[in-house]
Amino acid sequence: MNKSFTLIELIFVIIITTLLGVAVMVFPDNSLTLARDKLMKNIRLTQTLALLEDKYLDRPKNLQDVNNSKFWFKSFWQIYFTENNYTIFSDKAPFDGIPQDSEIIINPLDRNKLIIKLDNNIHITSNLTNWQNRILFDNLGRPFYDVKTTNSNPFNFMIQKSFQIKISKDSDSLCFQIEPISGYIHNENCKF
Repeated sequence: MNKSFTLIELIFVIIITTLLGVAVMVFPDNSLTLARDKLMKNIRLTQTLALLEDKYLDRPKNLQDVNNSKFWFKSFWQIYFTENNYTIFSDKAPFDGIPQDSEIIINPLDRNKLIIKLDNNIHITSNLTNWQNRILFDNLGRPFYDVKTTNSNPFNFMIQKSFQIKISKDSDSLCFQIEPISGYIHNENCKF
């Protein structure tokens, strides 16, 4: 009896090896794309919450409301970025800009606070001049940068030009762009 492989067995081994090699090449790591898409959806969610809640107070209704209402714009819905996560919240008095448990949006599927943790190797940066690790949206869906530092006219902090957010992992990066006035979010090649 001959102790060797038959031609069929060799072809079968070659085919399996080839399929495994192709599977590794065809299905690269797409965690960066998934993180970008998830972040874009959550920024849209933040904008949608701002549109739905419609926070706008032109003038206080009476003198007692003056102190309570003069910082109404600080309660805009916002997305706040930290080292490797982000949080969607609406700030409440004393308007410190730091998400507290009572201010964070609740995930309707599991009722936990919606804090999105990214992979430790993924970093978020922006080419926005006044990037303070947050983007706020007003009642018309317009993007603003850090109004928590002002006690004056919030419209001085409305974003006036397009800006990009870059998500990086190792040497790879993906960008998307947010337009002023409309807050429209779309994929874009990185420009920084």
